[in-house]
Amino acid sequence: AETSTLPYAVRLLEPGKIRIFNKLKGGLFLAAVPAKNTNYVLEQVRDVYPTMSAAKN
Repeated sequence: AETSTLPYAVRLLEPGKIRIFNKLKGGLFLAAVPAKNTNYVLEQVRDVYPTMSAAKN
């Protein structure tokens, strides 16, 4: 499966300190190959990415 984009970015500020950016505004989409497996994969990641949706293609 593949997503439309990365849901967040991380930058190292200094050793042992990071900053997490979440600038995703257009939605997070997922598609699987074959496409019939897309809903199955979405179910597997739902706890981690509850707003992820199936891509059209």
